[in-house]
Amino acid sequence: KNLRILEAQVDKQGPYFNGEQFTLVDSTYAPLFLRMKHLFDTVKFYEPEELPRIKSWSENLLVLDAMKNSVVGDFSEIFRHFVRRKGNGGYIDTLMG
Repeated sequence: KNLRILEAQVDKQGPYFNGEQFTLVDSTYAPLFLRMKHLFDTVKFYEPEELPRIKSWSENLLVLDAMKNSVVGDFSEIFRHFVRRKGNGGYIDTLMG
């Protein structure tokens, strides 16, 4: 539901939240999108095709060098381990199996 609300706010042309200019909104959401991407590899908790603006926006953010260089090489495994450890018994943990 919340992603659908956000979808309606994202600029139609992109590539960023407000259009051509990278803003604080983009820098705030980029880490969230990175974590969503790594979780999505394990848990399909939304359908990206149903949120085309968010899908495009997140893809545009995740290809930035700053994002690629912001985490260690095995971040995906570290993050999944963190979710399992800290979220023991939580919603995402139960989806991860």
